[in-house]
Amino acid sequence: MVKSSVFFACNDGCNRGCSSACNNVQRIYVNTITGITGPAGANGATGPTGATGPAGNDGATGPTGATGATGATGATGVTGADGASVSMVVGTTDTGEAGTAAVVTNSGTPSNVVLDFIIPRGETGATGATGPTGANGADAVFTPAAPVTDATDEADVVIKFNNLLANLRAAGLLST
Repeated sequence: MVKSSVFFACNDGCNRGCSSACNNVQRIYVNTITGITGPAGANGATGPTGATGPAGNDGATGPTGATGATGATGATGVTGADGASVSMVVGTTDTGEAGTAAVVTNSGTPSNVVLDFIIPRGETGATGATGPTGANGADAVFTPAAPVTDATDEADVVIKFNNLLANLRAAGLLST
């Protein structure tokens, strides 16, 4: 059982009794008095589930495990079929303008390749140094060949021509 009571007591021996006029009243409050605890009651029904609380922080990532053993090598694949034969020949080669790029084109087909080239001409080089002066023509030795008479007919042409060749060789003007 619970009771609430208020008690007053006087602090001094005021002859007028305890009153607020004597300023000697002290209030003492006793709010609750607890009696003997009775037996526990039966558990009540379970209440509804509350709302889900906020998610907590993720924990630290654990260490990486050891690498596993290498697996067995797989079987060798099937050999592929032979590819188609290809023939390749060089087609034309032309000279392009100086300073342009070289060009190679296939004027044939993918299986019968004909490569055509355009190769640029080189730039004109610098003029070279002047060479030494040659020997004076008057100092050169000239040996005239023996004269050959004119041919008179077709059969004589062959004889005269052979005589001319022999004379030029003898004069050192024609090598053998």
